[in-house]
Amino acid sequence: MITTTYTCDRCKRVVNHPNDQLWNVAVFMAVAPNRAHATTPCVGNAQWCRPCCEEIALLRRFSASGSQSTPEPQVPSFEDLVRAIVASEVEQALNERGGAS
Repeated sequence: MITTTYTCDRCKRVVNHPNDQLWNVAVFMAVAPNRAHATTPCVGNAQWCRPCCEEIALLRRFSASGSQSTPEPQVPSFEDLVRAIVASEVEQALNERGGAS
């Protein structure tokens, strides 16, 4: 019987099967921004395990239940920002009016 051992190139963790949480990580350089044809060939290519990819945020961290363990920050919508600005301006105008009388 032939046994093949796969290891993470970063932390040297042994993985039983290459499809079992092992990702190809490569680095490309762009000569000019926004030009797909201007990329150079791969500078480096390695296989990393899931914990190594999560550590540098190449993959999102997931809990055992399958949901994200760290929720992404809530980004306010454009409408929420406009409402907050209008509410602030109205409050400031009311305070100025009340202070002037």
